[in-house]
Amino acid sequence: VTVGGGDPTLQADFVAYFLKRCQEQSLHTAIETCGFTSWDSFSWVLRHVDLLLMDIKHMDTTQHKALTGVGNEQILENARRAAGSGMDMVIRLPLIPGFNDGADNLSELGRFIRDELSPVRRVDILPYHSTGESKSIRLGKPWKPSTASLQSPEEIITAREILRSHDLIVKIEG
Repeated sequence: VTVGGGDPTLQADFVAYFLKRCQEQSLHTAIETCGFTSWDSFSWVLRHVDLLLMDIKHMDTTQHKALTGVGNEQILENARRAAGSGMDMVIRLPLIPGFNDGADNLSELGRFIRDELSPVRRVDILPYHSTGESKSIRLGKPWKPSTASLQSPEEIITAREILRSHDLIVKIEG
């Protein structure tokens, strides 16, 4: 059972209870999160998680804030603490052209995972897509077009190779 959508840590009590019940039924549990929450809430949920799928969108806090509206300090600290607990963890990189696909950011992410998130060794690259447009239209919400374009296969492979150069296993999703 994987809990995601928005961010499950925003409903920490419910999600922890739900995942605990799943584990009691011998179900494997996972959450997809960016980890932007207090450690108390995060650790409460993680007690009932077998696999943490954690998004890191940008290593520079100023760029992260421009991209997401919040800095990344709390996210990176929660990633460190979760990795320090020894739990099974995969870092996910939503790859957005012109925002976080630069060699400097990718190298810094690779170093961070290798040096500070041991034993994490796998990164999933999530190439940018425009699915949000049709979803917004179905929900009757205004679509804010992104300035990002779709990556070429070569750009995605370049990102993968930069991350691999830090001794990481890198999987391209989708």
